[in-house]
Amino acid sequence: IVGVSEQLVNGGLVREGEVLLSIDPIDYQLAVAEAKAALADASLKLKEEQAEFKRGTAYKATNKQTNTESLRQPKLLQVQAQYDAAGERLRQAERDLENTKIKVPFDAIIDNKKIDLGQYVTTGAVLMSLLGTDTAEIRLPMTANDIGFVAPAVLDSGVWPAVELRARLGKLKLSWQGRLVRSERRVDELTRVYYLVAEVDDLVAVNDPL
Repeated sequence: IVGVSEQLVNGGLVREGEVLLSIDPIDYQLAVAEAKAALADASLKLKEEQAEFKRGTAYKATNKQTNTESLRQPKLLQVQAQYDAAGERLRQAERDLENTKIKVPFDAIIDNKKIDLGQYVTTGAVLMSLLGTDTAEIRLPMTANDIGFVAPAVLDSGVWPAVELRARLGKLKLSWQGRLVRSERRVDELTRVYYLVAEVDDLVAVNDPL
């Protein structure tokens, strides 16, 4: 790791597309250069083979021969395939180089930072945990009696009702507006309660003076 964003701290708020980490790119830059050289070589061979194919076709037409094209066609297809493969390897190398910049895939809060400047990382290593901030799902426990008040309304209208979620933070009373979106359709073995799931799109809490 050769670069770390100042926002990469536990509890830090980060935005989609923001670069959090930079990995030493030298090996990936070399891979891109080698892939470009291989593509240039494949391009040259393809042009040469295309020219040979055209000459063979012209010779066949002039001399009324039938086997010249069939001899050059497999070779042309082989060189074309090698050129296409070289292009794909270059795209892969460029993508690997781009991935040396670790970017935030969505607006999030840093939940668990696991690396820092100067550390070595390997493919598949967990670098951090992110908590998305676009929406939140909250599990709401309900007894069998309580869920009996919700289920009929959903069955009648086909629409889950809106909910207001409240919490106390010190002297502040906060509230969020959301909507029930589903039932987990099972009962907890220990508590014998059901869970409904509410979804909140706007995670900015409203200060409730009440």
